[in-house]
Order: sequence, then C-alpha cells, then structure tokens
Amino acid sequence: MEWTTLVATLLGAAIAMSTSLMVEIRKVRHDTESEGRRTRSEIYAEYLTVLSQARWELSGVAADSELSDAARRARANEIFARCYQIRHQLELYSPGSVEEPALIYFRHLRDFRNAVRGGLRDGVPDVDAERAYADHIQKVKEQFGRCRDAMRADINPRGSQQRWRGLQRRT
Repeated sequence: MEWTTLVATLLGAAIAMSTSLMVEIRKVRHDTESEGRRTRSEIYAEYLTVLSQARWELSGVAADSELSDAARRARANEIFARCYQIRHQLELYSPGSVEEPALIYFRHLRDFRNAVRGGLRDGVPDVDAERAYADHIQKVKEQFGRCRDAMRADINPRGSQQRWRGLQRRT
C-alpha cells in the first residue's frame, strides 16, 4: 500500500468533514439570527401597540371632563401600568440602537401620563392648556416615529429605511 494514497484519502476526508461542519455552523448561526429577529419583531410590535393604545386611552381621559381628579389619576395609572412589562421585555431583547429611542418614547408617554394625572385636559377653552396638550402629543408622536424607525432598521438592516420611507410618501 502506498502512503500517498492513504494521505490523500485522509486529507480528502478531513476537507469534506470540515466543509460539512462549516456549512452546519453557518446554518445554525443563520437559524439563530432569524429566530432572534422574529422574537424582537414580535416584542417590537407589541411594544408599539401597547404604548400607542395607552396614548389613545390617555387622550380619552384628558378629554373626559366628567372625571374627578382622583378618578383621572387612577385611570391614568391603570392605563400606563401595562406599559412597564413590555418595556422590560424590550430592554432584555433589543440592542442599544433600539433600546435608547424606545425608552425615550416610553419616557415622553410617561410625561404625558403625568400631565394627564396632574389635570391636563383636551377640549377646554383655555389656549395654554390646549397648547400644552398639543405639545405633549407632538413629542410623543415624534418619539414614536424614531422608535419605529430604529426597530425597522434592526429587524431588516438591509434597506428597510428606504423601503418604508418610500411607502410613507405614497400614502
């Protein structure tokens, strides 16, 4: 038996095994990244949904002139309480590029909640109160947009911003 045949066979087997191993490692890495993106996508969608719903409900509290101050505070607290759980989930799963704008959005919405608790009203004839209400809503909406854009970029890092901006212009 020749040594060259044996060495060539062993070398071929080693190359085949290492190639198979590399392919398997890439497949596992791809599957793990896809699962992570899917998990973050679900958390991001829930985060935006819960906080947007809270904003709408807080706006309703601000517009309700029949609520007593105690009832207003209690309702505002109740509405905003569910935002904490999803915020903690987001902090666990999101990268810093998403976490920062998401927390800024959360804090602006919390400021709006605090203003509603403190008596901020919508639909009153007071110009200053209407301006304060509009300022809160504008800040919350701006931060929502920044948060949403950061989430889109994280979920689909290849060109998601361009595609979404094009869709926004058409609507």
